[in-house]
Amino acid sequence: MYIIPKITKEVFCGDRVYRYGIGETLRSPFPMFPTEPKVHDFRTCSVCQQNRKNIIESLKIKYNRFPDCCEWHRNLRKIKGFDKNDYNDAHIQCADSLIYCYDHILNFQDVYNWREDIKEYLYMAIYRFGCMPSGYGSALFLDFFDKQFRHIVSFSSDIRPDVKYYVYEILDKYIHPSTPKEKDPIEELLHIYNNWLNSFPFDFPEFQEVKKEFALRTPLVPKLVCGGVYFKEPYYRLQTNGELIGWLNKQSKELFKRIRSLSGIVTTMLDIYDSQISKKLLDIEESRLLDDYIEEENEYLETLEKWYDIQKKRIEILRNQLPKLEGAEAITSFDEAYRRVCCFKNWIENQNGNKILHSIKKLKEEDLQILFKGMCTLEGSSYRFDREVNNGRGPVDFLISKGSSDSTLVEFKLASNSNLERNLQYQIDVYKKASETEKVIVVIFCIKIDELNKIEKLRTKSYMKDDKNIMVIDCRNNKPSASRVRNEE
Repeated sequence: MYIIPKITKEVFCGDRVYRYGIGETLRSPFPMFPTEPKVHDFRTCSVCQQNRKNIIESLKIKYNRFPDCCEWHRNLRKIKGFDKNDYNDAHIQCADSLIYCYDHILNFQDVYNWREDIKEYLYMAIYRFGCMPSGYGSALFLDFFDKQFRHIVSFSSDIRPDVKYYVYEILDKYIHPSTPKEKDPIEELLHIYNNWLNSFPFDFPEFQEVKKEFALRTPLVPKLVCGGVYFKEPYYRLQTNGELIGWLNKQSKELFKRIRSLSGIVTTMLDIYDSQISKKLLDIEESRLLDDYIEEENEYLETLEKWYDIQKKRIEILRNQLPKLEGAEAITSFDEAYRRVCCFKNWIENQNGNKILHSIKKLKEEDLQILFKGMCTLEGSSYRFDREVNNGRGPVDFLISKGSSDSTLVEFKLASNSNLERNLQYQIDVYKKASETEKVIVVIFCIKIDELNKIEKLRTKSYMKDDKNIMVIDCRNNKPSASRVRNEE
């Protein structure tokens, strides 16, 4: 090891910001410790002791002026967590780091696992300098350590050539200056997370409950690292891009498992779901073209794209299961409304439509209305078909009309509604007057057997006598099989 001359002028500070691959947030330095001597001991080496003294003297001026040593470090005073006392004796610690690292390489370059051992020790030496946020200068004395240690290793005749090259590789890997093209690691993590938020189907009803939870999360997650044999205590670092992307892929799969499939599709929002999925796929395709994603993001993007493709196939299957209008269009609005309600009744009672209804959690009248509207608007018609029409006395479920002189109301009711009888007595007449029509069809949906019994008791009432004005649909999921129907009847 050659004698390092004492630098008489102040060590340059500058704005050179180093990237560690561990996240550039404010982190204070800490002292490092030497390893046990084998073939060399810096304590008894006069050259090492003289070099240590020269290094300390060279860094003393800059240390005494810190953080006012340059315009970049001066900005540290604006950071709430900054404390100058955290950098006490930083010049001495830098000198010790140089001497300890040289001493360690001499003592461990001939052990069987020398590569791993030297890498762990040098990484700890680099990490101990701490870190400055982007725009606040380099970690104090890290630039000096990098340049000076390369010189020490280069001029040493006691270090093998292959070990020298390996040391340079480690320094290049863990200490490299930022370039204009390089993104700030924090900004990169935020960018990746926002890409995922935009690509995942959080706009779908099934994910509304968790949308806010993930929108409020941060990807700036600290990771506890044991740090190998040379770290006295575990330390924290920011998660890497790869770790975040792996976590996002895992979260995507967990969320998909939770719902398994799009339950909302059965409410006949087929076109809405289909268009949303197509838009998501196009957005991903366009972002790929414009290089908005980094290559590693393909891990979760492939999961999302495959799930979207599966849902498009599921939508196509469900399209074929939805009720379809049968027969020719009727002459009057009442007969046309009746035809459509009969098709809907037949689909529920005889074509497994009841199974789709029971797959909807907490079935509401609105679900039945959307399903019926989906059937009625799948093909062209000379009739207007309007939902939630309000002519002044509250919205009626459906109004089917062909001009102002021919219109029919269709009102859906669940038999479980505690106000069903009162609605049948008074509400329908109010709708008739508001819509200026005497033609109305009330459709009552019975989900359970006791609801069917309830309707049978109401059939004796005067407002329930006209079978064509009031239609009951049996939506039970456990109806008897065809072979038992005759016996039960």
